[in-house]
Amino acid sequence: MAVEALKLMKKYDISVQYIAVTDEKNNLSELDGIEVRSIQSLSSHREGIVIIATDKKWYSEILDELHKYGFTNIIIPKFK
Repeated sequence: MAVEALKLMKKYDISVQYIAVTDEKNNLSELDGIEVRSIQSLSSHREGIVIIATDKKWYSEILDELHKYGFTNIIIPKFK
């Protein structure tokens, strides 16, 4: 889902600064040239917009982590 969200954002020329993950150890260090970092390490960027582009089963865990580090500008797109 993240890859598809990135494609859509590129199509509309929307800049993506980072890809945030809950655990860096189990993820790539970059995706399509965009640095992958933990939510915790991005807490200084908490004023930015976060788009959750993953399976619904992970929403709760991701939202908890985002709220824990003070992120409030969160978008959860509805994928069909």
